[in-house]
Amino acid sequence: AIPFIGSGRRATLQCLSLPSPWHLYSGLLRLNTLSWADRWRLRYVQAELEKNESVKELDQITVDAWLASCHQSERARRHLWDLVAIACLNEDPRIASAATFVAVLKQAFFGDVNGSSLAFANVGLTDVYVPQSVRYLEEAGSEVRTKCPVQRLEISHTRVEAVVLRNGERLEADAVIAAVPPWALLNLIPQEWIERESYFEKIKSLTYAPIISIHLWFERAITDVLFAGLLDTHIQWLFNRSRIHHDAKTQEGYVSL
Repeated sequence: AIPFIGSGRRATLQCLSLPSPWHLYSGLLRLNTLSWADRWRLRYVQAELEKNESVKELDQITVDAWLASCHQSERARRHLWDLVAIACLNEDPRIASAATFVAVLKQAFFGDVNGSSLAFANVGLTDVYVPQSVRYLEEAGSEVRTKCPVQRLEISHTRVEAVVLRNGERLEADAVIAAVPPWALLNLIPQEWIERESYFEKIKSLTYAPIISIHLWFERAITDVLFAGLLDTHIQWLFNRSRIHHDAKTQEGYVSL
């Protein structure tokens, strides 16, 4: 169940225990933030999802363009699809590729019923992922280092041969994965390679879409919901951290947006 709040209205997307895709339709067809015409036009979304369009084709259009091809109204996009797209893709629907969005919807509509279920981490995401990841890597014979900044990558004959740390240490490797933002990667690569390879010129034109979180502490609880989608605002979601997190900084009144 997903509550939606805003524009003086409150509604809930509440799905029944039915086989897919009827479980999700049972919720969408009763969602009164959508008009009856919007609910009727949901069948166009299903028709598009049943097509086996290639990822390459879908990657050529935006989420916004794909929704337009499904005859989704401005209101339906604003009160439903945009919230889903931003939550799943961390990008503006007018920019984000339709390929990933369609993959998410196919899993929610046509996958196992549990594919559209929601889960909450009641601890910080570092606690969820990092200790187990480090343990897995170490058990596989890897060494995990932290607090050792990289100074540059050494490149020879079109391949990276070593990583040089800021303390001067040189680490040779058969392969290197640079999991850093594009603009940070340019600072690690020798300038002559940036000038020589057109690939790096394209990196310079990439932009970024930051996720902004706002944390608020009130002296009393302001809501009893775990989370809610917010309508007609620049903020898409509210999370009741006092209720969700075991390590919340306050027992009540702590929310993040």
